[in-house]
Amino acid sequence: MVDPLDIKEDLLILKELNKLPPSYFIFNDVCLRLSRPVRYRKTERYVESARINYIVIGPTGIFIIGFKDGGVELLKDVDIAGLIFYIRTVNWFHGKLPIYNVAVRIKKVPKIKYGFIYHLTAPQLRWFILRREGRLSKRKIGKITSRLSRITVSKKTFRKKNILLCVMVFFTIICFYFSLF
Repeated sequence: MVDPLDIKEDLLILKELNKLPPSYFIFNDVCLRLSRPVRYRKTERYVESARINYIVIGPTGIFIIGFKDGGVELLKDVDIAGLIFYIRTVNWFHGKLPIYNVAVRIKKVPKIKYGFIYHLTAPQLRWFILRREGRLSKRKIGKITSRLSRITVSKKTFRKKNILLCVMVFFTIICFYFSLF
């Protein structure tokens, strides 16, 4: 069953992402898989797949976004997703891509330090994306979105102007679902 709190968080983040300019592409519910497992940060744990809530690609960089109020587990999930995304894309392009791992909280942001993960609240997300120093050309954005569309298990891709429509459809489905009970 769908948790109403997750729906609320998802809608709040979609509302913030909808405020981005049309030059940003948003991938929702992305599952990436590697051909073989890799060791995670010098631990005994091996990973080969990750589910990512959102990937935003635009002129200021690539943003791996995870959300859920879940403490350190959220941070590990975002970190693993960033690692797998990096491994999948490192062979595509020569040079470093500006990739940012972001954990979004609906409530207060905890003071937990965890590698290169940015802790933000939903209202801070849009400004964070727009203010980054990374620069991607339209051509590179096109290549990244094209390749990401081909390798992802889930192919829910939106341009900024389509997000509001998707939110409305999503909200309508949820309202219909809860009216059945």
